[in-house]
Amino acid sequence: RKKMSETMIPLADLQDKFDDILKIVDETNEPVFLTKDGVPDLVLLSMEAYKKLRFFDLGLFGTK
Repeated sequence: RKKMSETMIPLADLQDKFDDILKIVDETNEPVFLTKDGVPDLVLLSMEAYKKLRFFDLGLFGTK
């Protein structure tokens, strides 16, 4: 299983770098962690990544 890269961006940068952050999420299909005081606080996911997460969370993996 491939280890996910961990892109962390300070929450304070969200407004100024919003377009760049969205591009990262869209192109990598991996979460971007927004940090507050250096600690992960929020996570941004693409809709595709969110649906996959929900699919596994709901226990639908391995079903048809």
